[in-house]
Amino acid sequence: MNAYDSTLSALRGHLGELEAALALWATRDDTEAQPGVRQAANNAIDAIDGALRELHGLRSQLVSEIRASDDATMRAPMSCSGRSGRRAGEDPPMGHRGAVPRGP
Repeated sequence: MNAYDSTLSALRGHLGELEAALALWATRDDTEAQPGVRQAANNAIDAIDGALRELHGLRSQLVSEIRASDDATMRAPMSCSGRSGRRAGEDPPMGHRGAVPRGP
């Protein structure tokens, strides 16, 4: 079991609840009161909120892992693969501005 299994399981649960709630909501008859169908709409909203919480948590975890991985990669010894060792967005050393001509 990997670190994402519980999050994915919870997300699947929320999506299953959402599917069932939306199926019931789609059967509504707006000419009469249907408390059970109205409750299904509330359940759909709760399922959406739960899925968004899971997705937000997963996003946060991935961002942290990506940053840690990038940091570890930047600390690794440089190989002869031609990597510059610069982080994205950093300026190249003076005199090495790339292949784009700067004008006349």
